[in-house]
Amino acid sequence: MIACLLLPDFAAAVERRADPSLTRTPLILSAAGQVFAASSEAVQAGVRSGLPISQARSLCPQARLIPAKPVQYQQTLAEILTILRTFAPKLEPEPGPQDVLIYVDFELQTGPVQLTLAQEVSQSIQGETGLRPAVGLAAGRRVVWIEGVRRAAYSRPRRVSKASRPTRPSRGPRCRPACFGNPP
Repeated sequence: MIACLLLPDFAAAVERRADPSLTRTPLILSAAGQVFAASSEAVQAGVRSGLPISQARSLCPQARLIPAKPVQYQQTLAEILTILRTFAPKLEPEPGPQDVLIYVDFELQTGPVQLTLAQEVSQSIQGETGLRPAVGLAAGRRVVWIEGVRRAAYSRPRRVSKASRPTRPSRGPRCRPACFGNPP
């Protein structure tokens, strides 16, 4: 079984963790005159990674512009990977400009143990980092990716747009996925 952890709007979530007053504010994270990442509220207004800041500001004038801190985001991702390695040695992170996707291989575990482990992973990440991952569990990468995206769509106030979706993994066997994490 493979678990898929999706951390939607990762950079914005890290910024909000550092400054809770930003919780309900649309955020645009900038680097080199372009949008590095944005919060779900800004993405909903049409802001996406790579846009010039002037265009992003016109799309979402109420957004707060913050300089991106890639080193801080990498440190937070390293912290999450350290937590995950206590549960499973095989990890495959796919950090993107907007969302972070991490595959965790629970191949040595069986049925109910996998569900329990995946729930513990979600709780550990939330407890130790304050970030809320959406988690899907299935036999194949494609199914678990779809489940992770579906859970993320229900745990935030917008649909998952094409600009913020992670790249699709290779096809895996079909199965009925189990999911849990952050219910709406």
